[in-house]
Amino acid sequence: MIQDIETPSEEFFNIHGRLLYAPGPTMVPPRVLQAMSKQIINPDLDPDFPNWLLETSRLVGKIIKTKNEVLILPGEGMLALDAALNSVIKPNDEVLVLASGIFGHGFADMVKNCRGKPIVVATDGYDEVLSVEKVKEALDNHPNITAITLVHCETPSGTLNPLKEICKVCQKSDAITIVDAVSSNGGTDILTDEFGIDINLGASQKVFSAPPGIAFMSLSERAIEVINERESIPTFYSDLSVWTKSWIKNRSLPFTHSISDLYAFRESVEIILEEGLENGFRRHKRISKAIIAAGQAMGLELYPKKNDYVSPTVTAFKVPTGIDFEKLMLLMWKKYGVLIAGAWGPVLGGRVLRLGNMGFGANPQFALIALAALEKSLKDFGFQIKLGAANEAFWENY
Repeated sequence: MIQDIETPSEEFFNIHGRLLYAPGPTMVPPRVLQAMSKQIINPDLDPDFPNWLLETSRLVGKIIKTKNEVLILPGEGMLALDAALNSVIKPNDEVLVLASGIFGHGFADMVKNCRGKPIVVATDGYDEVLSVEKVKEALDNHPNITAITLVHCETPSGTLNPLKEICKVCQKSDAITIVDAVSSNGGTDILTDEFGIDINLGASQKVFSAPPGIAFMSLSERAIEVINERESIPTFYSDLSVWTKSWIKNRSLPFTHSISDLYAFRESVEIILEEGLENGFRRHKRISKAIIAAGQAMGLELYPKKNDYVSPTVTAFKVPTGIDFEKLMLLMWKKYGVLIAGAWGPVLGGRVLRLGNMGFGANPQFALIALAALEKSLKDFGFQIKLGAANEAFWENY
């Protein structure tokens, strides 16, 4: 067993020698980094800025397949979740919380913080996806539901819930559907309007492969009505009515936007559209399939119970028996310059390792570097493995 890990020279850790292969924040394309370095404007005073921001929001709408309003907020992705719940849920509202993992259950805590009443429909394990029948049954049993929360891609466990099928059931309710698609928007086809999603939540640092700092969401007309009718809430930054009444109504900002983050985000949006949405979705599926095969060739076992449950943007494997994940992760980073992720909490902590095959990282070059580092690190820790097996399996399935 390896005791001490010596940090390589600084030359090894130059920008081309380090690889972030965790499921967000991701590696950022050079074009996006360059865009972020531009001299700023004053977004409060520049007369051209409102039209530029509106154009950016409509480009995002093309990616998530919506003609609804898209808000682009200065803040990390959690701001979108917090703002949506605080702006929609009133005290004592019954909220159907659909939970298949850490973030799904996290919505229940956030509903309580809004003084709402979460009604949780959960999977038996984090390695499963939500049952459409259970969702239908819950809606039948709770006719007073005012909102429904759902996480599309449960990043900590690498699963992808059946969004289209669940939303079809939810459309029979008058409740506002709030979907956390932070780790799936841009990486898999989400037809926001066709599925009937009232609020689709996203962020810059996942598939969009821009630095953390931008949250976005689409708002249906119903969602905007609910937000505008909501009584005042004890927050300003997370109050979406501030945005509906200033930006949506008058195209004026309620406060200064993060202009450099916006430059980077806009460039990432244009890169996605230049590739073509279908090409991007297909790329993610191919990389996902190849990484699954490569991991299994190493002797790793998928965490999701079925291949059909696996998200195309993140791949979760079980940590092999006898391997300390924290030490494995440290070795990969310090010796081989590759960062992957584990998970946390009583269910997943120390039991899952995750590869972030999303956005800029969903390409063979990065995937193979990450797999080689994982393969060598496992071997360094005494795991029985045939070096090169992952590479061969990858190309056979790509």
